[in-house]
Amino acid sequence: MTRIRNILLHLTLAVFTITGAHSVTTEELSRYLGVSAWSTTVDLPESSFITEIWTIKDGTPGERLIEGMPAWNKSPKKGVTIMIGAENGKYKIVVAYGGGVTLTSSEKVPTFRSTMSGELPKTIKEGDFPLMGQPKMDGNRNPSEITAFTTGFLLRIKKQ
Repeated sequence: MTRIRNILLHLTLAVFTITGAHSVTTEELSRYLGVSAWSTTVDLPESSFITEIWTIKDGTPGERLIEGMPAWNKSPKKGVTIMIGAENGKYKIVVAYGGGVTLTSSEKVPTFRSTMSGELPKTIKEGDFPLMGQPKMDGNRNPSEITAFTTGFLLRIKKQ
């Protein structure tokens, strides 16, 4: 599947180049590849917090998928980026710290029928921040609230 995506990506870029069409933006390319990404800066002292990725289950935190280490947050002002994309019918999660450490998790979470996502604030403190997920069919549809999702992923910043 990844090989096919790479071939299609190269063909698409070649067609755009040959036809003189507008250049592809990073956001357009991400959508094409099925990758969602969020970046933020944690406004807490260095090495004082842990970055975690959790599942969302029925509007509440489910299970922890990724747990970082305080030592990886030596340069919190450089930020953290989270990327989630589909691979072989399951989600792959990447957490990249501004200090150069990257964590990857290929999980057993199957892709959702539909997705909803919001944006992270430019700076955050301790708390739970929904990233993306399958929205509930009724009621709350605010992507910044965990209760809006039946299943999904959230970023948890926890003080050490």
